[in-house]
Amino acid sequence: MHTLFEDVRYGLRMLAKNPGFTLIAILTLALGIGANTAIFSLLNQVMLRRLPVHHPEELVVLKSPGPKHGHVWSDGDDSEIFSYLLYKGLAKNAAVFDGVLARNEFAASIASHGQTDRGSGELVTGNYFEVLGVRPALGRVLSPANDDVQGAHPVLVLSHAYWARHFGGDTGVLNQTILVNNTEMTVIGVAQAGFSGIQVGQTPDVFVPMTMKGQMTPIRNGLDDWNDSFLAVLARRKPGVSMEQAQAGINVDYPGLLEQQAATLHLRTGGKDRQEFLSKRIVLHPGAQGRTTVQRDSGPALTVLFAMVALVLLIACTNVANLLLAKAAARQREFAIRSALGATSGRMMRQLLVESFLCALGGGVLGLILGAWIMNILTPAVVSEAGVQGITAQVDGTVLGFAASATAISAVLFGLIPAWRATRTGVSQMLKDQGSTTSAGPGHVRFRKFLVAGQVAFTLLLLTGGALFSRTLWNLRKQNLGLSTENLITFSISPQLSGYDQARTVALVDDLRERLTALPGVLGVGSSQIAVLTGTDMGELFFHLADPVAFGARIQRRRHRGEHESGDHQ
Repeated sequence: MHTLFEDVRYGLRMLAKNPGFTLIAILTLALGIGANTAIFSLLNQVMLRRLPVHHPEELVVLKSPGPKHGHVWSDGDDSEIFSYLLYKGLAKNAAVFDGVLARNEFAASIASHGQTDRGSGELVTGNYFEVLGVRPALGRVLSPANDDVQGAHPVLVLSHAYWARHFGGDTGVLNQTILVNNTEMTVIGVAQAGFSGIQVGQTPDVFVPMTMKGQMTPIRNGLDDWNDSFLAVLARRKPGVSMEQAQAGINVDYPGLLEQQAATLHLRTGGKDRQEFLSKRIVLHPGAQGRTTVQRDSGPALTVLFAMVALVLLIACTNVANLLLAKAAARQREFAIRSALGATSGRMMRQLLVESFLCALGGGVLGLILGAWIMNILTPAVVSEAGVQGITAQVDGTVLGFAASATAISAVLFGLIPAWRATRTGVSQMLKDQGSTTSAGPGHVRFRKFLVAGQVAFTLLLLTGGALFSRTLWNLRKQNLGLSTENLITFSISPQLSGYDQARTVALVDDLRERLTALPGVLGVGSSQIAVLTGTDMGELFFHLADPVAFGARIQRRRHRGEHESGDHQ
């Protein structure tokens, strides 16, 4: 330990003796480590982080690939969506699962203390928190008793983030009444800190019993409809039950449930559609990260981006290794004298590695600061542009661990080979290569040429990839969307969530258009029920009728012939 301390003191003196080299090495490493830390923070939050629940490795996501019938309300993967009646049938299976839960996100208009906010809510089954093992930070969480009768339990649990943000962490919020989608709801508790649901990118503000769906989504209830699929379903495997055993166990009951649903569809007996529908099976997927919709959509892009910044760190390490080789070549006489005085190659190699780690430590500290600054810029862009909620710029323990690991790996990458090259030559060869000058020997020169060639190759690869990526972004920016978006401002309102009927909603929109048109600088105002370019699959086909009478007569003739003509378009 004493000799290591002496190596650190000597290393600090050597770095202070060459401030130009030290500054360049630290700044070069800081750039690579900072960029990697920032992108890793995003990658960790989106791709790697597991749910903050009890034993997340026991959770599974239920999927049922195959044909769907009726209404399907999905955010990307229809196979993960089930009807409430189908869920109730699956939840009865206690042979392989300790519990089966379901949830559905909904838009929420939350009013309290004279202020109304647009937020998000989550309809959850009564066993949701019990199955996940999520405890309350205040009060209590929902229980199965809060989810037994439709419309009978107007209670909710606040998310910890919403409680802190809108109620200032006030413990007096318990038993207060707030208005959610024009329904009075009583606050019974606050969820534990750090828990924001089971899907990355969705951060519900309130958790409401599933049986309150009719009040939360007044447009459509769907709890009594076999063919209204809107629920994502997860389950917790019993201890000792493997994934294969759980999948086999859940598929014992599933065919009978499909038979009940098929009876409501009036599918032709023996027909292909009916056979395909009844042949569906439940497939289980790991649920430690919850639903992985965002991971599937954003994962490839984040992985490519992380590979690019990893290449930046590799280039930085190569650059610093080249500098260290040049510096070590200039110290050949020092190493020769120390070797002649009895210093072993291992002792001198350790000294050089200590100097490398000191450089890397400086680069790591500065890189962490730079990474935090980059995260503060990237995070709002990801949240606003990509719509991935819940991403923060906070430097947590995982990010600190990654920064420390990147620092240590960098020190080994750029320090080990120069230290080995500098100490492997004998005393006579050192003096022969060195002569009376401080120039590098031929072996050092050749090796540095290889490093320079590798650095140029990595840089060319990075620049080529960056140029192609920039070209793609430019092409997307210049893509003709069929409408002008310059100086365009959009916003949305949901009057129905505040109790407006259709007539009052139309009057409100008309009034808003008139008032906005009267504002200085406004050239025009338009409104639509379905926003333009939002990715929705809802829509209608409108006709401009030159002769409505003739069109009506044509429809009647087609009906008489048994034909069908419709103006609806999905």
